[in-house]
Amino acid sequence: MNSQGYQYQPVLCTGPVVEQAVAPPRWPSLVAAPGQGIYTPKGPLPALSHCPCQPSLKQLGLGTLALAGSRDDKLRLIRRAYSLGVRYFETAEAEGPFHQEVLLGEALAKVRQRVHIATKFGYRIRQDGSLAGPDSGPDHIQGVVEASLTRLGINRLDLLYQEQQDPKVPMEKVAGAVADLVQAGKVAAFGLCAPSLDQLRRTQAVLKVSAVQWQLGHSADVVLDPRLLALCQTLGIALVFKGRAAVLAAFLAKAAPTLAGAKVLPVLDAGYQQELGLFPGRMDNSGAEAEPGAIEESTASPSGP
Repeated sequence: MNSQGYQYQPVLCTGPVVEQAVAPPRWPSLVAAPGQGIYTPKGPLPALSHCPCQPSLKQLGLGTLALAGSRDDKLRLIRRAYSLGVRYFETAEAEGPFHQEVLLGEALAKVRQRVHIATKFGYRIRQDGSLAGPDSGPDHIQGVVEASLTRLGINRLDLLYQEQQDPKVPMEKVAGAVADLVQAGKVAAFGLCAPSLDQLRRTQAVLKVSAVQWQLGHSADVVLDPRLLALCQTLGIALVFKGRAAVLAAFLAKAAPTLAGAKVLPVLDAGYQQELGLFPGRMDNSGAEAEPGAIEESTASPSGP
């Protein structure tokens, strides 16, 4: 059990491993009980193995940023990911804008209590869909969350990120606004995207930060502040890395020594069905091979959104 009251049992990766200078680290999954947020304070934190060169889908998240194709194609891909074992799904109001939240909510409606859903705020969006700049004012955050919950068809977000820092709004004020939403039961956990060390410290002083995310571009050469990584590990903050499959795989293999001992979640920005095909033969959480479309044949309906 760490200093934050989280308990986990890391498991070694048993899958094939490509040659590396350092053996794959033991990375516990950050996912807690489905529908209960990313973390359950003072409770067990289930852990699964993670091998950076061949990740299990049980530790892989799916992002909607690059989803392409028709509406049916997008719904099919999200449901396919679920049937393969993915349980963390991430979107943002700025993606679409708005449309991806609606699609994600529809795709996962029948299995809401078995998955984690995250979304993001941080921008003001014009009526034509263009971004008008950063906005993390408390009233704006409240409005964004209410609208996102409606589009997703749920009553609580498992994880809410600030996607873009707003230079006009102090981090303490942002954290206070999100804390009110946590108190109201509309948000379970809070995360930051690419914060500075100072921004993380100031936010953490008001509200626990559960996850910090970096968006990987076209290269695996990402420079991470070692002081920020050390603070995240000390505070039990999960490190979330999001990008396309090839970049994610290269980055995780390269960063394995640096990230050893941390809680890490790779999130795949899947734009094409073939991305999920990189992980053939994977098992779902029941231990049996899942069939595409299994999400639609689910026998147990969620007890609530």
